Amino acid sequence: MKKTHYITTIIPAMLIANVLVINIAKSQEPPSDVIKRAMKDELSRNISNLTLEGVQKPYFISYTICDAKTLRISATLGSLISSVETPVREHLTDVFVGDYQRDNQNFFDINILAESYQENSSLPLDNDYFGIRRGLWLSTDKKYKAAAELLEAKLSAIKQQNLSEEEASLPDFSKATTVVSDLPSLKFNIDKSKWENIAKELSTAFKNYKNIYSSNVSVFIYQSDIYFLNSEGTETKVPFTIAAVRINAQTQADDGEPLADHLLYYSPTPDDLPSIETMKNDVKIMADNLLTLRNAPVFNDSYTGPVLFENQAVAEVFAQQFFSGKSCLIAKRKPVYSDPKMLFYMGQLGAQSMDDKIGKPLVSKDMNIKSTPFISDFEGTKLIGSYQVDGDGVKPATELVLIENGTLKNLLNDRTPTPKIRESNGHKRLALQIGGGISTDAGPGIININAGKGMTPVKL
Repeated sequence: MKKTHYITTIIPAMLIANVLVINIAKSQEPPSDVIKRAMKDELSRNISNLTLEGVQKPYFISYTICDAKTLRISATLGSLISSVETPVREHLTDVFVGDYQRDNQNFFDINILAESYQENSSLPLDNDYFGIRRGLWLSTDKKYKAAAELLEAKLSAIKQQNLSEEEASLPDFSKATTVVSDLPSLKFNIDKSKWENIAKELSTAFKNYKNIYSSNVSVFIYQSDIYFLNSEGTETKVPFTIAAVRINAQTQADDGEPLADHLLYYSPTPDDLPSIETMKNDVKIMADNLLTLRNAPVFNDSYTGPVLFENQAVAEVFAQQFFSGKSCLIAKRKPVYSDPKMLFYMGQLGAQSMDDKIGKPLVSKDMNIKSTPFISDFEGTKLIGSYQVDGDGVKPATELVLIENGTLKNLLNDRTPTPKIRESNGHKRLALQIGGGISTDAGPGIININAGKGMTPVKL
């Protein structure tokens, strides 16, 4: 028989009541339904009622909740160092004050930003409707106060600076089509014991190499669903998973120079990783190469000439050249600075916009680059960058041409307008931070690079 207790308590303002009714019977509501309901109800309450005296109400609010399980394993020389399986439920909150034309975004004031910075905040692991709402409310309240302060400082800075007509007329946030999408979860078994044994077996191989002084095998498995909701009506749920094995080895040459190498395997699920036999063979090749390098004669001369990159190194070179650093194929917006003196300093350190190069030759005429986010495998290999809806709840096009016959045609963008790209093309990407947790930023998913007149390795 169900028991209902009436408890008099001090209740947060969001509940506006003197009595909280708690049903002791366990809720049969699926976790995803609890999360969605809590997000919808808290967002509806805040977009309607959240206000501060003398401050505009927020015109846009969004919530991202990551409901995840993780496994982290570390082993060396056949022994486990650590093995931790952890459930994680965290969230991100965005609150914008003003309107699409002018809001608190795209403004740099180091003091206010430092105060308002929000790391990933944890939510109750239990399917606690009120606990989830409370976590969302706390982050919303903090973000709203910071947004109001940022907008006030930004409007003051604009009045004191001579912005160009283009900068003054550029909107701060683009509108987007409402999307409702609930993609199925990507379920797989996280077999802790199995991967502990694999980590130990892979690390045991280094016992045969007495001149490799340090080695480690780490396994990381991440399985999650990402829920996104905004005040425009967009509501999405997408699976976000990754499985990785990293193998590190270090030694030292006789002259004292440190030498290191690593192997790194990524896949959407553990079942898509290479077999243990394949990884063990790769470990042997890497270890042998490292010792060959250790015993190689010192090259004190200089070299000028061609360098041939192969296999994974090719992808690394293209990624560094086109999707990182100051000048890359990701749209960048120059912010308004609270102190005009920061313009020069940040211009030297920050990324540079490529907007002015759109329509102009950028690389060899033989090269074509396009974003193809829906491709999930290539020649039998599962691709970890595939996605159907981005971190803003925007659906990307099946294909976006970035460079055609050497000429720059477009840049990857989210909902932050730039002079040449005023609307999102669906590239606000979900990413895992190094220390754990999710983040979102404009970036690539699956990139197709083709050089029409390439040569074979033999001809090169």
